[in-house]
Amino acid sequence: RGLQGRSGDSLKAVATPKHFTGNNEEHNRFSCNAVMPEKTFREYHLRPFEMAVKEGNPEAVMGAYNAINGIPCHENRRLLHTILRDEWGFDGYVVSDCSAIARIWDSHKRYENPEDAASAALMAGVDLECGSYSPYEHFYYTFLEKQLADGKVTQERIDEACRRVLTARFRLGQIDPQKIGDVVGKQGKVINRIIDETGVKIDISEDGAVSICGTDPEMMDKAKDMVNIIVTDFYEGQRLSGTVVSIREFGAFIEFAPGKEGMVHISKVCKERINRIEDVLTLGDRVNVVCLGKDKMGRFSFSIKDANKPERRD
Repeated sequence: RGLQGRSGDSLKAVATPKHFTGNNEEHNRFSCNAVMPEKTFREYHLRPFEMAVKEGNPEAVMGAYNAINGIPCHENRRLLHTILRDEWGFDGYVVSDCSAIARIWDSHKRYENPEDAASAALMAGVDLECGSYSPYEHFYYTFLEKQLADGKVTQERIDEACRRVLTARFRLGQIDPQKIGDVVGKQGKVINRIIDETGVKIDISEDGAVSICGTDPEMMDKAKDMVNIIVTDFYEGQRLSGTVVSIREFGAFIEFAPGKEGMVHISKVCKERINRIEDVLTLGDRVNVVCLGKDKMGRFSFSIKDANKPERRD
């Protein structure tokens, strides 16, 4: 409760109790099997998480590397669904420990093929993967498309995982529900452009959740980036790529996603002083920009000449 807090109608952070559960040693933690009777499991290992979930209402829970009585926590549906959701009423998302889905395959050696570890984790209740530390950095990204085609996972389960993660973003205020209409645009022009340019299928539920489906991961990522840009506000330091769609005497307008534009003042186009933007830019040019924040009029401004400077890291 203290970590998540509230800022207006939004949460300040997503609290994530970890590691769920039986993770009480660092030795051999990737592959250890915690063997215990049901009484110990319930009264010692589950009790702190039960209190956290019921009293603190966290938005997420992170799994543990270890197995419990032979079943790795990240493919333990009884743990991640029956107990966590059905018994305790948890309604957030489950995130993996970093590389834990890979550990199902290469440490616990539960499956001959890595893709089966990905489908097992998803169907058990892991909604979001933290990757790394593996020959396959992201198991979900790498294998779930194939597993869906082979019938090892369902589209309904993928949609469910996406809804849970996106719900947390709505609760954080990262996505304004009032802006979902901007994804559609007048007479559907915006959403139709996204579909035309990427070939994906986009569904928007009544509660504002956006689902993106397709067969090309690169195009799905492109569509997701477009939607994110449309529904979220710009912020100072944000780096974006866009297309020059209009040139005026005072500056150039850059489109970052269908219906979402920003203006680069003539003084921010290049390092050298120029008298005419047309001397260095033409319609249709792809450019990189950085957001400079809001100007005195409260409008977001952008710069091309500063876009290649190293990012500042506080």
